[in-house]
Amino acid sequence: MIIPRQEEHGGNLKVGSYQELQSLYQENKIHPQDLKKSVANYLNQFLAPVRDHFENDNEAKKLKEEVESYTITR
Repeated sequence: MIIPRQEEHGGNLKVGSYQELQSLYQENKIHPQDLKKSVANYLNQFLAPVRDHFENDNEAKKLKEEVESYTITR
């Protein structure tokens, strides 16, 4: 995982494992906003194929529309 940061804040940070990420964060070597932006970016990349499937596959698209039409009745 690469956490993009401005040069004045140490530049991009390459993290090789979850344990390393956790340690760097606990030691305040990663700003919370930098971590938040990076995780959001990676999650978006990870979910892109799922979004594409539900947008481009007709059967999946119909299923998505059906689920979205449900009304919460609590």
